[in-house]
Amino acid sequence: MNQTIRVVLADDHFFVRDGIKSLLESEKNIVVVGEATDGLEALETVTTTNPDLLIVDIRMPHHTGIEVVEKLRNQNNPVKIIVLSMHESEEYVLKSIKAGADGYLLKGSSKEEFLKALHTVANGGKYFTGDISSILINQLTSSTSSLEPKPSLSEDLTITKREKEIL
Repeated sequence: MNQTIRVVLADDHFFVRDGIKSLLESEKNIVVVGEATDGLEALETVTTTNPDLLIVDIRMPHHTGIEVVEKLRNQNNPVKIIVLSMHESEEYVLKSIKAGADGYLLKGSSKEEFLKALHTVANGGKYFTGDISSILINQLTSSTSSLEPKPSLSEDLTITKREKEIL
């Protein structure tokens, strides 16, 4: 993608936000168009700046990152969203995905992985850090019964008239 990626950063920790901003501003095709220190400010900033991508911390005052994702998706806002967190918990990952996040990245990720995630999501893909991918695979494989379609009575089953009466 040669087009400039417009990014909003939402994190309540100045040093985290400033560090990410410095990293992004060193890239040719990325511009930080807004910053937010809490969930409410994140929603306002996304609305006023219309970014391509929101990078949001999962734990912030006034609205969590997950709540921000839910609210933006309920508003049908097309912004791509990466949840950035220090939490590797299955609960946070699954809630973020269910809310509509396009990616989930741990704060301990490398610069290279961070930029790969940003470009992947900005180009319409999904990105979940390697450790998170394992959580997702475990979740999917442990609940295979919910993934397999349930057979319906209309599927080539030979049922007698009496069996139909009982059913």
